[in-house]
Amino acid sequence: MGKRKNSYDNILNAAEAVVLKVGAAHMTLDSVARKAGVSKGGLLYNFPTKEILLKAMVSRLIQCFEEERIKKIAKMKAEPAREIKARILSMLARNRRTDQSAAALLAAIACNPKLVEPIRKDGLKFMAEITTPALGFERKAIILLAAVGLHLQEILQVSCLNDKQRKSVIAELLRLADA
Repeated sequence: MGKRKNSYDNILNAAEAVVLKVGAAHMTLDSVARKAGVSKGGLLYNFPTKEILLKAMVSRLIQCFEEERIKKIAKMKAEPAREIKARILSMLARNRRTDQSAAALLAAIACNPKLVEPIRKDGLKFMAEITTPALGFERKAIILLAAVGLHLQEILQVSCLNDKQRKSVIAELLRLADA
């Protein structure tokens, strides 16, 4: 089981690297197998189709953000806005793992927009779970939409914010979550 898990993760890492290098439209199972250093049969054993591979990339993206959110929550004191703050901070955490996993989102959208449905469902579930009455739906939505917008700009490398401005915007989002 350990070897299969390593092979599975290795293939996902390779798929993310291929997407970052050549773009989602040019990602092929052959190119992923080459990058992963596995046979096409080995890749097909784990991911019988490109769609299944893309779904796994999207699932891993959700898992990465969930793991990051849990880490952020563990470091925060108990307060009403802890959940939304952890979501903001986990979404905007800059690290190689989440940046590379975010390539899965772009691959899924480019190849089949229906593949992002799990991400949409995760967002809806999260919106329903945040029970901070002081925020209200509109404020909660605005805070999360701003964080998602900043995150997408960073994935696409079109953000116009410098590091100081970025930190200031994140601080303001966290302040709004407290209000």
